[in-house]
Order: sequence, then C-alpha cells, then structure tokens
Amino acid sequence: MLLITLIFATVGFLSPAQRGNLITTMLLLFTFMGIFAGYTQSRLNKMFGNLHWKVNTLLTGLLIPGIAFSVFFIIDLCLELEGSSEAISFTTLLKLLFLWLGITLPLIYIGSL
Repeated sequence: MLLITLIFATVGFLSPAQRGNLITTMLLLFTFMGIFAGYTQSRLNKMFGNLHWKVNTLLTGLLIPGIAFSVFFIIDLCLELEGSSEAISFTTLLKLLFLWLGITLPLIYIGSL
C-alpha cells in the first residue's frame, strides 16, 4: 500500500498543491486491500490446517484496525476536550468507521472465501 502510494506521488498523480490527496489515497488503498488480507489469511489457515477460519477472519478485520481506530479516537477526543482546531469532526469519524466496518470487513470476508 505504501509503495503504491509513493509510486503515485513520484509519478505525479498526487500533487502536493492539493492537500489531503495523499492521505485519501492511502485510506482508500487500505480499504480496498482488505480483499488481499482476507485471501492471505485464508491461504495461511488452509496451509496450517486451522479449522477456525471464521474467527481468524474476524480477527484479521477487527484486531489491528480496531486498536488503531481506538487510539485515534482517544487522541481526537482529547483534542476535542482541549478545544483544539486540529480535532476531527464526529461525522468524519463516523465515515471512517463506516469505511472500516461497512467496506473493509466485508471485503476481508469475500477475500477469505
């Protein structure tokens, strides 16, 4: 994901004049790479003979992104309580939550089938 984003930035698809394009591209790549995460997780489960593929698929989609989202939410909550202008609005957090739970998690399940 990082390599693809850097290649796009180097080639000139992501202009530094338009702020936010790089992070938007990385977020969308992370979202749609869920299908590859599910496929890789499924292949590893089959290779090692693990029978609990549904639990592992759920953990693939929830564990690391859940920790990252929780830390991000706590930091943003602290910024909001301090009255900082750098805090992200609640609707943006809901959109991120939808991207995670509504798009990435189903893509991980599709990839694991």
